[in-house]
Amino acid sequence: MTTVLENVGMSRIVFDQEASSLVVFEYVPAEAEEILSVQNKWLTVLEVFRDKDRYIEPNEIVERQTLIALPRVSNISYQLELRVFSDSGYAWRTTTVVGGSTFEDNEVG
Repeated sequence: MTTVLENVGMSRIVFDQEASSLVVFEYVPAEAEEILSVQNKWLTVLEVFRDKDRYIEPNEIVERQTLIALPRVSNISYQLELRVFSDSGYAWRTTTVVGGSTFEDNEVG
């Protein structure tokens, strides 16, 4: 998992490290034979920042990589939702979906 944050503004942003998180969801397939929206199952919440990541300066880019182990390979996909909060009360959120086919070569057993 790689998170990249870029401060495109003109002010330094101080992170709320306790509130900021990366939430991992697994999509659970529907049992019906028709097209339905899938349910997402909350798996875990991970810390986003390390101790030294207290703020981001204007035009600065913060990139962090974290290796995570998933309990099983989802048939559909996983959703990663990054939630970043600042000490001044602003919040940012972004979501990405990682398809289950990405993990086909990694299955064990």
